[in-house]
Amino acid sequence: MANDDFSDIDVHGQGFGVLHGGGTDSLEMKDKVTQAGPECVSTCIHCGTGNRVIISWEEVVAVSIQMVPVSDNRPWIYTPQNGGMLPPTTCRGCHEQLQDPVVTPDRGERWLKKGIQSGILRAPWVQQKILEFRRGAAQHR
Repeated sequence: MANDDFSDIDVHGQGFGVLHGGGTDSLEMKDKVTQAGPECVSTCIHCGTGNRVIISWEEVVAVSIQMVPVSDNRPWIYTPQNGGMLPPTTCRGCHEQLQDPVVTPDRGERWLKKGIQSGILRAPWVQQKILEFRRGAAQHR
């Protein structure tokens, strides 16, 4: 480093955050879209066990429009420190609550776009689900 003010570190072009490089590989979510929904691989911070988490497309739609989804009658968990929602999933090794994937509205929108582009989802279905969620929310006000 040339200066104490870190001006020699180029954070432009590395995405929104400044975490980047080989040391951050374990922090990056490796996910793909499937018929059932986005599939994420999550490593438990408590015991190190790898977990496969599948988020339903309906849950993705809900988060993408800033609503709290419910999985198996359990609400998702809002994490203000991460600015997103955690699905109520526990580690298959130690049964503690998994701390990722953190799902933000932006991430939900990206998954929906990937689902539509890959032919897994149809845009009219997504729009219909958005209307259903908004109607349901309006009825509970």
